[in-house]
Amino acid sequence: MPNPSTPDTLLETLTSLSLGEITLSQAAGELDSTVDDLAEFIEANPALVEQADARAQLQRTDPRRTIERSHRGLSAAVEHLSARIESEGGDMAVSELVQGAKTLESLVGFAKAQEMALKGERKVEEKLPLLIQDRRVQGKIRIFLIPTDSPMWIDASVPEHQAPAFNWLETFAPLNADGEILRVTELLDGHVRVMTETGLLLGGA
Repeated sequence: MPNPSTPDTLLETLTSLSLGEITLSQAAGELDSTVDDLAEFIEANPALVEQADARAQLQRTDPRRTIERSHRGLSAAVEHLSARIESEGGDMAVSELVQGAKTLESLVGFAKAQEMALKGERKVEEKLPLLIQDRRVQGKIRIFLIPTDSPMWIDASVPEHQAPAFNWLETFAPLNADGEILRVTELLDGHVRVMTETGLLLGGA
């Protein structure tokens, strides 16, 4: 027989189990039960299981959960790509770097779209890093990753930070006559990472 600290704990654990967020053995551990006892309890209490399934279904269709999962996925992708570049950047093909950038860009765009859809319901406080591709010079691609704590981070969901009213590249990374970025030191001091078309990564974490 499960022994949860509160009735709500039991329902929350069964809901997580229904969502596939935890395994049966993990659920048993959270409820101070054995796997066999929990399985018997679930079989003997179909009404409670049905309630947990209903809660799980609501959570699956809740856009807040989609945003949270998108943010977690984005953070994991950024960490993975950054770690790969740190350790294998010199061996990665340009196509791999570009594909990674596109993947991150898609994640940012999806999460932002979901966030904006909820603007009328509640303000989502969590920030997302910015990923910006620079193709201003033919044959070159630069990828900027701007962390949320950078002074160069902007809220791209607000109109005043969107084209044509605002251009991040022209504001923070203008080019000189030779097509090279000015203010590189300022960018790096702002913890912005800059990846060149050759895969060279500039900037700290």
